[in-house]
Amino acid sequence: MKPVPLWVDCDPGIDDVLALMYLCGRRDVEWIGISTVHGNVDATRGATNALVALETARGPSVPVLIGVDRPLVHWSPVAEDEHGRNGLGDVVVVAPRQRPTAGLGPVQLARAAAARPGELVVLALGPLTNLAVALLIDPDLPRNVRELYIMGGAVHVPGNTTPAAEFNIWHDPEAAHVVLSAPWAATLVSLDVTEQALLEGEYWNALEAAQGAKARLAALMLARWVEARRIRTGRAAAGLHDPVAAAIALAPTLAEYETTPVRVDVSQGPDRGRTSAAPDSLGFPVRCATRLDRERFLADFMTQITSP
Repeated sequence: MKPVPLWVDCDPGIDDVLALMYLCGRRDVEWIGISTVHGNVDATRGATNALVALETARGPSVPVLIGVDRPLVHWSPVAEDEHGRNGLGDVVVVAPRQRPTAGLGPVQLARAAAARPGELVVLALGPLTNLAVALLIDPDLPRNVRELYIMGGAVHVPGNTTPAAEFNIWHDPEAAHVVLSAPWAATLVSLDVTEQALLEGEYWNALEAAQGAKARLAALMLARWVEARRIRTGRAAAGLHDPVAAAIALAPTLAEYETTPVRVDVSQGPDRGRTSAAPDSLGFPVRCATRLDRERFLADFMTQITSP
């Protein structure tokens, strides 16, 4: 199979780092670049964490570019409560040897897509600010990108930041509105499916027992989430939101879908950041994942993360 030319836009907190380490284990990825955005952490810290992920996984040398370090319109705080002050669950790690590449993330994303029109797959794992800016730089970006996969939203389920909204969309709903109003070949991987892939039970036990560098870092970071969910719900489990989106981007048959325009609420009220199916609107259709092959995904994730 021909490797997928992949650009990852992310805000490396815990699950972004997991997704990057997961992707490093895949042989069907041709790395084009990584850009970071304000979200779980600031964009500069995110670039450092992306490099930590690549070096922990002994991945290839990938250009990591710092992107936009604030939402388009209204300021939103980073997610220290969820991801720790360093974005890695406060796990202490060795500083990466590599440094971020010069240039602004969304500018380089637009250039990379224009250089290979119709080839690039973009995986967006954080707020969509960089993509919105790249779209403003180059309105042809949606036509130059082969496919866009977005981890974000909560279409038929409650949000995880407010009752209405998932974090990535809530953090910059104006950017999400700009992006989802453009004519991409877009797939939305929302909480509707990522919450179907909780890491728990035998999978969590196997991760804790694994000895590789990727598995050790993953277990240390996820321990924070497992304990938080245990206290909140009585269920010792952790969400794998970004790894699910990464897996679907490489193997779309992992999920089932509905296709509909998606509306993003940009109001200042309690529904801010809500994503809702809008089949009667004139918006561009978005393929929304609705059901995940959980066992197939978890088996693949564990293989990649626990491999030496």
